[in-house]
Amino acid sequence: MPENSVTSWIALLKGGDQVAAKLIWDRFFQRLSNFARAKLGPDSRRAQDEEDLAVSAIHALYLGAREQRFRQFENRDDLWQLLTLIVARKASNVRRRLDVRPEIGECDLGRPDELLNLDQLFASEPSPELLDSLDLQCHELLSQLSEKLKQVALLKLRGHTNEEIAQLRGRSVSTIERYLQMIRSIWSEGSAAEDFC
Repeated sequence: MPENSVTSWIALLKGGDQVAAKLIWDRFFQRLSNFARAKLGPDSRRAQDEEDLAVSAIHALYLGAREQRFRQFENRDDLWQLLTLIVARKASNVRRRLDVRPEIGECDLGRPDELLNLDQLFASEPSPELLDSLDLQCHELLSQLSEKLKQVALLKLRGHTNEEIAQLRGRSVSTIERYLQMIRSIWSEGSAAEDFC
């Protein structure tokens, strides 16, 4: 395998190699910025710069690679697919935030008859891209929490009641409720911070 191949850089990146990270940055940053510009569109670009979006996506890729979060991340195609998926998700978040009507605080979703039919949405198996995107989002949210709060969040996400979590963690129900409020607060602050990125 040639030393300058993207496949070899990916293998090194998974081990946290900074040289490989720089090589990937040099090779893909401008192309990814161009892709981000197209995804954002002119209105969204007033709120979020495409280069900032590309920086954020590459950073998320570095973290995900180091933590072995991606099921399929071995070659140039996998790399570009992951980068574009991350940028597309981040651009969608920017556009969605811009669609919020500040005077009433609601998202402009259109007429009720235009809303998504959830039965149709979940009728088929989710794509690998959607699963990777959801996995990345979950890891990003959980990485913001201390180990204690992360364990409580995971139990709640698995469907346990507050009483069950209290019993499993050896705490009172009021303590678990306080932990859940802290989790909501941390995630809300993280979401608000993205508005300024």
